[in-house]
Amino acid sequence: MNAPAPGAGATPLAVPATAVPADLLGDGEIVILAVKPSPWFVVLASWQVLAVAIVVPLLVYLAVVTFGISSAYPAPAVFWVCGVAALARLLAGCFQWAGRLYVLTNLRVMRILGTTRPEVAQCLLKEIRAVNATATTAERMLSLGSLSFETTQGDSSELSWLNIVFAEEARQMINDAIGRAR
Repeated sequence: MNAPAPGAGATPLAVPATAVPADLLGDGEIVILAVKPSPWFVVLASWQVLAVAIVVPLLVYLAVVTFGISSAYPAPAVFWVCGVAALARLLAGCFQWAGRLYVLTNLRVMRILGTTRPEVAQCLLKEIRAVNATATTAERMLSLGSLSFETTQGDSSELSWLNIVFAEEARQMINDAIGRAR
């Protein structure tokens, strides 16, 4: 069974079930939902570096204007370094986003990171006690949310589904799958 087709009541950013590497699926395992984080993930994962890259040049500019620091001070170099740092972090965020996939099957939930050698965090549906939908202030402003899982095995923070569109609907789909698995 494939992930829902876009436009047919599907979750935005749902991807085809074929996006899940076949070697990660067991016999009889069916993909119910495969979804990527929102593209806003790039900005949300990079916001601290972006904030510093904005604040530092601003402070340098204010210091030059307010205190009349000589023009020999390398202010342009600070602007360039901060700009390059911001662009590098955004590029790294793009690669993180591209290699991130959240998958719900009839047997388990997975978080897949990476494209060449995927790192997989997984948990059987039978071991999930609760699925929690949360949203930071930034996520609420962007109509996003994140899902976390309480499992019988304890800590499951590596399983979290971050910055997804329609987090509540995804949580309901997972809860329905958990009910069927039990």
